[in-house]
Amino acid sequence: MSRNGTILAIAVLLTLSIAECLAAIPCVEAADVRTSAFLSVAPNPVGVGQKVQVTIWVNPIVPTAGEVFHGFTVDITKPDGTTETKGPMDSFVMGGVFFEYTPNATGIYRLVFKYLGQTVSTGDDYLPSESPSLELTVR
Repeated sequence: MSRNGTILAIAVLLTLSIAECLAAIPCVEAADVRTSAFLSVAPNPVGVGQKVQVTIWVNPIVPTAGEVFHGFTVDITKPDGTTETKGPMDSFVMGGVFFEYTPNATGIYRLVFKYLGQTVSTGDDYLPSESPSLELTVR
């Protein structure tokens, strides 16, 4: 066999070997990631005009360094039945964020945190979730 024929045979074998290796690599599909939304308010109870800290977070956090969640909202239903919405907000990289809220009337306030869901940089879909309702007592 000539030198050119040998080189050609080696090139064909290497090409087929590489193609076979690539065919063996499994395809990874994006996953639907179920999330859980959490909400905390402190202090509780509180007086009229006193600030509370509202902390909200989603688990699991995004696996990519530096990536954050988007579209956090908190619905606050006041004692008179009106609703105020805080947000949308972006999380810190740990998956949560906090803000201050000052109630202006006595009674029970009901807070619910909603996460709208998103597709993250890995291609995974983080599904929407909603926290249980939390009661804030204002005296």
